[in-house]
Formats: sequence, structure tokens, C-alpha cells
Amino acid sequence: ELNDMNTAWIGNDFGVDDISFKECGCIPIVSNLSNQTICEGDSIQINATNVNAFRYLWTPSTGISNDTVPDPWFKPLNTTTYIVRISNGTCITFDTLDITVNKKPLVNLGNDTFLCTGSSFTLRSPAGVPRVWSTGDTTQNITVLIQADSMNFLPQVFWVRSGTGTCSNTDSINVYGIPRPKVS
Repeated sequence: ELNDMNTAWIGNDFGVDDISFKECGCIPIVSNLSNQTICEGDSIQINATNVNAFRYLWTPSTGISNDTVPDPWFKPLNTTTYIVRISNGTCITFDTLDITVNKKPLVNLGNDTFLCTGSSFTLRSPAGVPRVWSTGDTTQNITVLIQADSMNFLPQVFWVRSGTGTCSNTDSINVYGIPRPKVS
């Protein structure tokens, strides 16, 4: 704000001594949010805390633990852009935060099954790579030989895991080996 310090009606109104500066009372607020990527079902805590601010409002409020704190937990169902309004009473600033939600891979080996001992069975994973089977294979299909546990009737268990880290999914299938009937 500029104030004329020379209040006399005669004089130089453009002299250096005629200018003074007054503080606006507004301390700038700076927010530096980084976009994040999570897997569906996961949550992440974001911190927008600023030493010059004391009011926060996040929108939209869906998927947020508390929309009026500087460091809420986020658990959006889908990719979402959030806006935070940060205030210190006189200054207001806004920042945006994109949280990308990656879907877990779909993995389904089907229902448990009974097969004759000695037969082979092909399992197919509908999920993409990276993928690993209980056998150590990384191919889309594996062929397994069915064996019988004639004492305890325990199944052979096969599983496949696809994805990485928390953004992975696993499914398993029990295959029971039934002895072939004896024909005489």
C-alpha cells in the first residue's frame, strides 16, 4: 500500500520521502503436493501441513479419513483428483493432488475339481504378467499330472499370483486325484 507522507498541499508528491510500505498481513502459503499411485484397496497418508496455515479443506471428501486436517488418509475407489484449500485466516491457496488407483489383476482358476489319477490337467491364468505359478512356471498355462493321496484323500493345491507388490492377486485350486477303477 502506498501512502503520501507529505500531507502539505504544496510540494513534491513524487519524492522518495513520499512513499512508505505497509505489510498486507498476508503471509504466503506454499503447498507442494506430489501425485501418488496406489493399488485398489490400499490407502496412503498425504501431508499438506504448512507452518503458515491452520485451516484445510479437501474436496471431494469421498475416500478421505478427515477432510479438514492437513494429513488425512486417502483410500479412493478410483483414480481421483483432490483439491486442498489451505488458509491462514487472511491468505488462501489451493493445490491439487492426483491419486491414481491401479486395479488388481483378475485371477480365477475356477472351482476345485476331481480327476482320475494319472491324467494331466491344464491350468490357465487369465491374468497378465508378471505371473508365477506354485510350480515356479511363469507361462500363461501349465499342465500338471494328477496324483492320488490314497491314504488321506488330500488334494494337490496349485496357485497362481499375478501383479507386483500390494497390487497383486492370487488364486488357488484344489485338484483331488481319484484312483482309476480296476476292471477285471
